[in-house]
Amino acid sequence: MHSDSTVLSTANAREFDRLAIEVFHVPSLLLMENAARGCTDALEAWSRSDVLPLEQRVVIVCGRGNNGGDGLAIARQLVTRGYQVDIGLLADEDELSSDAAVHWKIVNALNLSCRIFGNPQALDSGTEFQEWLEQKPCDWIVDAILGTGIRLPLAGGLQQVIRAINKNQAKKLAVDLPTGLQGDAVEPQNAADNPIVLADFTVTFVARKPIMATDFGKKYCGLIKVVDIGVPLDIVGKTIEEIN
Repeated sequence: MHSDSTVLSTANAREFDRLAIEVFHVPSLLLMENAARGCTDALEAWSRSDVLPLEQRVVIVCGRGNNGGDGLAIARQLVTRGYQVDIGLLADEDELSSDAAVHWKIVNALNLSCRIFGNPQALDSGTEFQEWLEQKPCDWIVDAILGTGIRLPLAGGLQQVIRAINKNQAKKLAVDLPTGLQGDAVEPQNAADNPIVLADFTVTFVARKPIMATDFGKKYCGLIKVVDIGVPLDIVGKTIEEIN
């Protein structure tokens, strides 16, 4: 169960996940799978109805954390539904979060198209990524880089990655939150110094984040869809209220 009117701070969103795992015994991998399914369903619903999945190519850009793990799970689910998928990993394999590493093993076992760029701190100003993206004509770009796990300022290589994504003409879907956007911010950010993925669609989990209520947030999130991750918000939410 989720609510389009409910707002969760990024701290409370993380607490929701912790309680779901530790108190309500829902495995973290199951939460990730449910989140990925919600994104996949949304992308499929927003895709052109007159174009078959096999004729649509999706580039999924993944970071090292659980947002990236969501992206890897989305890749598998899209391929299962017939989409053509290319994965760009902005991390080294040995620095992936534990759940993201599981999904990385799965996409490799399935022999999905993957390119490892390494940690964006070490990217050569994002040039390698930009050249790769320009060689991948696509209908969609899925931003699964940071989500709510943003720390400013962004590395220079990551800034170049974001600008390359924004320059591309494909539709953009952000997973939970566009990369570069601070979920708890209530004032506009300086997007010149720290660029933000300009998403056409954002699928956010459990509840909207505070920035999504602002005009600035709406500009970068585009059309927002809230999806559940298989744990009732009203039950876990009461526990969060009791803790706070």
